Amino acid sequence: LSNGCTTKTENQKGPKIPRSLARTQLPCCWFRNIAQPSYKMDKEVAVLQRKLEAELKNFKDTQREFSKLVQTQQQLDGQYFENKSILEELQMLKPTNTVYKLYGPVLVKQDLEESKQNVGKRIEYITKELKRCGENITQLEAKQDKYRANLQKLQMQYQSQMAIAKQ
Repeated sequence: LSNGCTTKTENQKGPKIPRSLARTQLPCCWFRNIAQPSYKMDKEVAVLQRKLEAELKNFKDTQREFSKLVQTQQQLDGQYFENKSILEELQMLKPTNTVYKLYGPVLVKQDLEESKQNVGKRIEYITKELKRCGENITQLEAKQDKYRANLQKLQMQYQSQMAIAKQ
C-alpha cells in the first residue's frame, strides 16, 4: 500500500477478524483504529472501577469512624449527666455531712469541698471532650458528603462508560 501499511489476513497475528472480513485484505492501520478504542474503553472502565472502589472504601471508613464517634459522644453524654446529678446531690449536702468515695472495694472518707471540686473538674473535662467529639463529627459529616458526591459522579461516569462499551 502507498501509506506504508501492511495488510493482515486471518492467519496473521493481531486482533481477531470477523469471518466475513477475513478473506479481504485490509490495511493494518484499519485494525489499529478499530482495536484501540475498545482497549482504551476497557482501560478507562477499569480505571473508573478502581477509582470507584477506592472512593467507596474511603466512604465506608469514614462511616465506621463516624459511628465510633457517635458512640463515644453518647457515652460522654451519659457520663456528663451522671456527674451533673452527682454534683447537684453534693450541692444539697451540708458541710457537716460525711462523703465517701469508692476506690475499688473500699470506701474512703473524702472532704465535701474536695468532692465537689473533683466532680466539677470531671464535668469540665467531659464538656471539652464532648465539644471535641462534636467538631470531629462535623468534619466527618463534611468528608462523607464529599465522598458521597464523588461516588455519585464516578458512578455516573462508570455507567456511561459501560453503556458506551455495550454499543
